[in-house]
Amino acid sequence: MSVVARCKGLSGKDIAVNFLLMVNLMQLVTKCQSIKIRTDLSLNGIYNQEIAHLSNKPSKRMFQDWHSTGSKFAALAGGGSIYLLVLIASLGLHVSVAAMEGTSPWDLANLLRMPKKETVKGNLIIDHIIPTISRMRLSLLISMASMFSPAILAEHQLANEFDCTNISSSDHFFDSVIFNNFVLLKRDCVAWQSCYTFTICAGNPAIPLHQLGYNMLAPLEHSFLSRPYSPPLTDINEEEDCPLPNSYPSRFLSEENTTTIPTSYNHSLAANKVFQAEHDHNANVLWTEKERERAVRGHVATDTNDLRTQLQSLYQGGVKATCGTYLRIPASVILGQSLNIRNSDGSLMVFVCTSLPDCIRSSLQPKLLAAFENNEPPTQKPGQHDEDDMFEALHFSWYNRHCTIGDDAPTEISPLMLEREDGRRTNYSQMIPYLSKEIKDHSTIYRTIKVVFADLFHWIHDVIELQLPEEYKLLAEVASILPGNNLSPIFPFLSLVINLNVSTKGH
Repeated sequence: MSVVARCKGLSGKDIAVNFLLMVNLMQLVTKCQSIKIRTDLSLNGIYNQEIAHLSNKPSKRMFQDWHSTGSKFAALAGGGSIYLLVLIASLGLHVSVAAMEGTSPWDLANLLRMPKKETVKGNLIIDHIIPTISRMRLSLLISMASMFSPAILAEHQLANEFDCTNISSSDHFFDSVIFNNFVLLKRDCVAWQSCYTFTICAGNPAIPLHQLGYNMLAPLEHSFLSRPYSPPLTDINEEEDCPLPNSYPSRFLSEENTTTIPTSYNHSLAANKVFQAEHDHNANVLWTEKERERAVRGHVATDTNDLRTQLQSLYQGGVKATCGTYLRIPASVILGQSLNIRNSDGSLMVFVCTSLPDCIRSSLQPKLLAAFENNEPPTQKPGQHDEDDMFEALHFSWYNRHCTIGDDAPTEISPLMLEREDGRRTNYSQMIPYLSKEIKDHSTIYRTIKVVFADLFHWIHDVIELQLPEEYKLLAEVASILPGNNLSPIFPFLSLVINLNVSTKGH
């Protein structure tokens, strides 16, 4: 039947598409690296300057996600060569690789390069994966010709005919890719000995990767294209695109629905850096209840003009005029608007945006319940619980604290190969910024939340970027240098905290 033939043909093309997608995402990573080195632009800056003005541009979030995902594929190619990506595509594992969290792709790449004998993982690599890659090198001769521009290959001191079967050249190339991570371990030449033989010669030339992909996707006898396939990446005309305007179009920066209120509050004064709550547990409980009662009695702003007047009288000499005075801002005052309150030096004090589209707002609770597989929303109200009740709080975060100190460590050895002289356990997981334990313990919830709340996170990103450009720039600077070029799902923030039915004490 013809439908069987079509299914058979398309199943092979699915592998080709997945493989070429991984290769092109790696191209994006190396191209961005080349631009960064040449211009000192961040990834955010590259998008603004090179992509944002295009008529068919991807969203910034999608561009960042492509770069992050391409880095994961490049790490695995560095561990097992391009042929590992062919294997991943044929097994349909590219989605699983793209979903890997933290530095997992680099951990796997190091394991591939230096498999430990007499271990389950090491034996799997030595007895199965390496022999498979060795056979693929003999039956599928691939050249990376024209998949990376001559300028990029020159940066890595590689010939234009980048031979995929040459594992030494492959390692040299992928070791040169900047991942904001430790360089991969040196390859175990003994374990990988079968992959060091030369397979390409004049009588047995390699097929350029772009041509291989074209032949697999559109064989000539069934071609629907009017001309041969052209290489996807050259240096021609790459620098001739129209430059991006210095700012976003004014319609994106409209402040019609934003109320900005300056105050005389000086956050740098010593009096404003004092911890107001009680440190003692029991005293803190009493302090919290007292402050809640004061807050309930606070003045309720009637509109934005009243709010502006109240804020101007709330502070004297840069500090709060009366410590126990509270000002309440009902949501109705700023419904559908943004409120931007500033300190005396113009820095941000408070930003509230209530213009979340209804299409996102209406599905927040069902999505949260779906993520936790719970059909019953929390119904307990403040005052209906004991003071010692525990509440669920999940911190899905990147941390850079309690890190392993390496000031006196030798520089000629990979930190991953070092051990303590006193024999104590070496903590390799905290040598660079790392993921919180909750991400590992609640990985299913974390993955679900990333997917179902993607539209919310994208909206928050756009609001912060357009409404708070200076603050966004500072946040993005830090969030853009995560290990492995990882992308936080809530970029430009690094932490997503979920408090379930929480009633907090003063802190």
